[in-house]
Amino acid sequence: MVKRDSELQWHRVCFQVEYVINKPLWWVDLILANEVVAPYLSIYTNRQIRLWRFHRRAADDKEKHKFSFIYYTSNRDAEHIYDGIASDDTLKALKKATLVLNSSYTQTGLKQIYEISDKEWLPAVREAWPYFAEGFSKAWLEIIKDLMLNKYAEPFREDKKPSVRYLSKAYKGVSDEMSQIWKKGSHPFLHHLSAIFAYETIHVPHMIGMRF
Repeated sequence: MVKRDSELQWHRVCFQVEYVINKPLWWVDLILANEVVAPYLSIYTNRQIRLWRFHRRAADDKEKHKFSFIYYTSNRDAEHIYDGIASDDTLKALKKATLVLNSSYTQTGLKQIYEISDKEWLPAVREAWPYFAEGFSKAWLEIIKDLMLNKYAEPFREDKKPSVRYLSKAYKGVSDEMSQIWKKGSHPFLHHLSAIFAYETIHVPHMIGMRF
Protein backbone atom coordinates (compact mmCIF):
# COMPACT_ATOMS: atom_id res chain seq x y z
CA MET A 1 0.00 0.00 0.00
CA VAL A 2 1.07 3.58 -0.58
CA LYS A 3 2.68 5.34 2.36
CA ARG A 4 0.52 8.15 3.70
CA ASP A 5 2.50 11.36 3.75
CA SER A 6 1.16 14.57 5.28
CA GLU A 7 2.27 16.43 2.13
CA LEU A 8 0.37 14.14 -0.21
CA GLN A 9 -3.12 14.80 -1.54
CA TRP A 10 -5.21 14.22 -4.64
CA HIS A 11 -4.80 16.70 -7.48
CA ARG A 12 -6.83 17.12 -10.66
CA VAL A 13 -5.94 18.45 -14.10
CA CYS A 14 -9.13 19.04 -16.04
CA PHE A 15 -9.40 19.60 -19.79
CA GLN A 16 -12.57 21.21 -21.13
CA VAL A 17 -13.13 19.62 -24.52
CA GLU A 18 -15.30 21.14 -27.24
CA TYR A 19 -18.74 19.57 -26.86
CA VAL A 20 -20.79 18.39 -29.83
CA ILE A 21 -24.38 17.51 -28.90
CA ASN A 22 -25.14 13.80 -29.27
CA LYS A 23 -21.72 13.18 -30.77
CA PRO A 24 -18.93 13.85 -28.24
CA LEU A 25 -15.39 14.13 -29.59
CA TRP A 26 -14.24 11.13 -27.53
CA TRP A 27 -11.05 10.79 -29.56
CA VAL A 28 -9.75 14.10 -28.17
CA ASP A 29 -9.56 12.39 -24.76
CA LEU A 30 -7.21 9.80 -26.27
CA ILE A 31 -4.89 12.50 -27.64
CA LEU A 32 -4.80 14.17 -24.24
CA ALA A 33 -4.10 10.89 -22.46
CA ASN A 34 -1.40 9.54 -24.74
CA GLU A 35 0.23 12.66 -26.16
CA VAL A 36 -0.09 15.16 -23.30
CA VAL A 37 -0.35 13.27 -19.99
CA ALA A 38 1.43 9.96 -20.67
CA PRO A 39 4.93 11.48 -21.06
CA TYR A 40 4.69 12.82 -17.51
CA LEU A 41 3.44 9.50 -16.19
CA SER A 42 6.54 7.79 -17.59
CA ILE A 43 8.77 10.31 -15.80
CA TYR A 44 7.01 10.74 -12.47
CA THR A 45 5.10 7.51 -11.74
CA ASN A 46 6.07 5.61 -8.56
CA ARG A 47 8.39 8.20 -6.99
CA GLN A 48 6.35 11.39 -7.34
CA ILE A 49 2.97 10.17 -8.57
CA ARG A 50 1.90 7.48 -6.10
CA LEU A 51 -1.53 6.75 -7.62
CA TRP A 52 -3.43 8.11 -10.59
CA ARG A 53 -6.40 7.60 -12.87
CA PHE A 54 -8.34 9.13 -15.73
CA HIS A 55 -11.94 10.31 -15.66
CA ARG A 56 -14.09 10.92 -18.74
CA ARG A 57 -17.54 12.45 -19.07
CA ALA A 58 -19.63 14.12 -21.75
CA ALA A 59 -23.26 15.19 -21.46
CA ASP A 60 -25.49 18.04 -22.55
CA ASP A 61 -25.36 19.81 -19.19
CA LYS A 62 -23.39 22.52 -17.44
CA GLU A 63 -20.17 20.48 -17.33
CA LYS A 64 -20.32 19.41 -21.00
CA HIS A 65 -17.27 17.37 -22.07
CA LYS A 66 -14.41 17.04 -19.60
CA PHE A 67 -11.37 14.79 -19.47
CA SER A 68 -9.49 14.64 -16.16
CA PHE A 69 -6.15 13.37 -14.94
CA ILE A 70 -6.37 12.73 -11.19
CA TYR A 71 -3.17 11.99 -9.28
CA TYR A 72 -1.92 11.55 -5.72
CA THR A 73 1.31 13.37 -4.96
CA SER A 74 2.81 16.32 -3.10
CA ASN A 75 1.71 19.88 -3.83
CA ARG A 76 5.15 20.77 -5.14
CA ASP A 77 5.35 17.86 -7.56
CA ALA A 78 1.72 18.30 -8.63
CA GLU A 79 2.29 21.92 -9.60
CA HIS A 80 5.52 21.05 -11.42
CA ILE A 81 3.72 18.33 -13.40
CA TYR A 82 0.88 20.68 -14.30
CA ASP A 83 3.31 23.39 -15.43
CA GLY A 84 4.76 20.85 -17.87
CA ILE A 85 1.35 19.73 -19.10
CA ALA A 86 0.11 23.31 -19.51
CA SER A 87 3.13 24.21 -21.67
CA ASP A 88 2.86 21.08 -23.84
CA ASP A 89 2.95 21.85 -27.57
CA THR A 90 0.23 19.34 -28.43
CA LEU A 91 -2.11 20.84 -25.83
CA LYS A 92 -1.43 24.32 -27.21
CA ALA A 93 -2.23 23.08 -30.71
CA LEU A 94 -5.48 21.48 -29.53
CA LYS A 95 -6.47 24.76 -27.88
CA LYS A 96 -5.62 26.73 -31.01
CA ALA A 97 -7.85 24.38 -32.99
CA THR A 98 -10.57 24.89 -30.31
CA LEU A 99 -10.78 21.15 -29.70
CA VAL A 100 -9.74 21.87 -26.12
CA LEU A 101 -11.23 25.08 -24.75
CA ASN A 102 -9.18 25.33 -21.56
CA SER A 103 -7.29 23.37 -18.94
CA SER A 104 -7.17 23.86 -15.18
CA TYR A 105 -5.41 22.54 -12.12
CA THR A 106 -7.01 21.95 -8.71
CA GLN A 107 -5.77 20.81 -5.32
CA THR A 108 -8.70 18.73 -4.11
CA GLY A 109 -7.86 18.94 -0.42
CA LEU A 110 -8.40 15.18 -0.19
CA LYS A 111 -5.34 13.91 1.69
CA GLN A 112 -6.34 10.32 2.36
CA ILE A 113 -6.24 7.85 -0.50
CA TYR A 114 -9.77 6.58 0.14
CA GLU A 115 -11.28 10.08 0.07
CA ILE A 116 -11.31 10.12 -3.75
CA SER A 117 -13.80 7.22 -3.65
CA ASP A 118 -17.58 7.56 -3.43
CA LYS A 119 -18.68 8.33 0.13
CA GLU A 120 -21.60 5.91 -0.18
CA TRP A 121 -19.34 2.88 -0.62
CA LEU A 122 -18.26 0.51 2.14
CA PRO A 123 -14.99 1.56 3.86
CA ALA A 124 -13.10 -1.47 2.49
CA VAL A 125 -14.25 -0.64 -1.04
CA ARG A 126 -13.31 3.03 -0.65
CA GLU A 127 -9.79 2.03 0.45
CA ALA A 128 -9.27 -0.38 -2.44
CA TRP A 129 -11.02 1.38 -5.32
CA PRO A 130 -8.25 3.93 -6.16
CA TYR A 131 -5.92 1.01 -6.94
CA PHE A 132 -8.58 -0.57 -9.14
CA ALA A 133 -9.11 2.78 -10.91
CA GLU A 134 -5.40 3.11 -11.62
CA GLY A 135 -5.40 -0.44 -13.00
CA PHE A 136 -8.18 0.10 -15.53
CA SER A 137 -6.73 3.50 -16.48
CA LYS A 138 -3.34 1.90 -17.15
CA ALA A 139 -4.91 -0.87 -19.23
CA TRP A 140 -6.92 1.65 -21.26
CA LEU A 141 -3.81 3.76 -21.92
CA GLU A 142 -1.68 0.75 -22.87
CA ILE A 143 -4.25 -0.36 -25.46
CA ILE A 144 -4.20 3.13 -26.96
CA LYS A 145 -0.39 3.11 -27.08
CA ASP A 146 -0.31 -0.31 -28.72
CA LEU A 147 -2.83 0.63 -31.40
CA MET A 148 -0.97 3.85 -32.18
CA LEU A 149 2.40 2.11 -32.34
CA ASN A 150 1.24 -0.70 -34.61
CA LYS A 151 -0.99 1.28 -36.96
CA TYR A 152 0.40 4.79 -37.05
CA ALA A 153 4.11 4.44 -36.21
CA GLU A 154 5.53 5.26 -39.65
CA PRO A 155 3.88 8.68 -40.06
CA PHE A 156 4.99 9.59 -36.55
CA ARG A 157 8.60 8.77 -37.39
CA GLU A 158 8.48 10.92 -40.50
CA ASP A 159 6.86 13.85 -38.73
CA LYS A 160 8.27 14.47 -35.25
CA LYS A 161 5.50 16.95 -34.50
CA PRO A 162 2.29 15.60 -36.05
CA SER A 163 -0.32 18.19 -36.95
CA VAL A 164 -3.64 18.37 -35.13
CA ARG A 165 -5.24 17.27 -38.39
CA TYR A 166 -3.14 14.12 -38.46
CA LEU A 167 -3.60 13.42 -34.75
CA SER A 168 -7.35 13.85 -35.11
CA LYS A 169 -7.54 11.35 -37.98
CA ALA A 170 -5.29 8.82 -36.23
CA TYR A 171 -7.00 8.98 -32.87
CA LYS A 172 -10.47 8.86 -34.40
CA GLY A 173 -9.42 5.50 -35.82
CA VAL A 174 -8.04 4.37 -32.48
CA SER A 175 -11.19 5.53 -30.68
CA ASP A 176 -13.36 3.51 -33.06
CA GLU A 177 -11.21 0.43 -32.43
CA MET A 178 -11.39 1.00 -28.68
CA SER A 179 -15.18 1.00 -28.92
CA GLN A 180 -15.14 -2.35 -30.70
CA ILE A 181 -12.69 -3.79 -28.17
CA TRP A 182 -15.02 -2.80 -25.34
CA LYS A 183 -18.13 -4.11 -27.07
CA LYS A 184 -16.43 -7.48 -27.52
CA GLY A 185 -14.57 -7.33 -24.22
CA SER A 186 -16.80 -9.35 -21.93
CA HIS A 187 -14.12 -12.03 -21.51
CA PRO A 188 -10.93 -9.95 -20.97
CA PHE A 189 -12.61 -7.20 -18.97
CA LEU A 190 -15.69 -8.60 -17.26
CA HIS A 191 -15.30 -12.37 -17.10
CA HIS A 192 -11.99 -12.31 -15.21
CA LEU A 193 -13.22 -9.60 -12.86
CA SER A 194 -16.30 -11.70 -12.20
CA ALA A 195 -14.11 -14.74 -11.52
CA ILE A 196 -12.24 -12.88 -8.76
CA PHE A 197 -15.61 -12.41 -7.05
CA ALA A 198 -16.54 -16.10 -7.51
CA TYR A 199 -18.94 -15.45 -10.40
CA GLU A 200 -21.54 -13.97 -8.09
CA THR A 201 -24.50 -12.27 -9.75
CA ILE A 202 -24.03 -8.53 -10.05
CA HIS A 203 -27.06 -6.29 -9.68
CA VAL A 204 -27.09 -3.23 -11.92
CA PRO A 205 -29.81 -0.61 -11.20
CA HIS A 206 -32.78 -0.90 -13.60
CA MET A 207 -31.34 -4.09 -15.12
CA ILE A 208 -31.67 -7.81 -14.49
CA GLY A 209 -28.84 -9.37 -12.49
CA MET A 210 -26.04 -10.65 -14.73
CA ARG A 211 -23.05 -13.01 -14.63
CA PHE A 212 -20.03 -12.80 -16.95
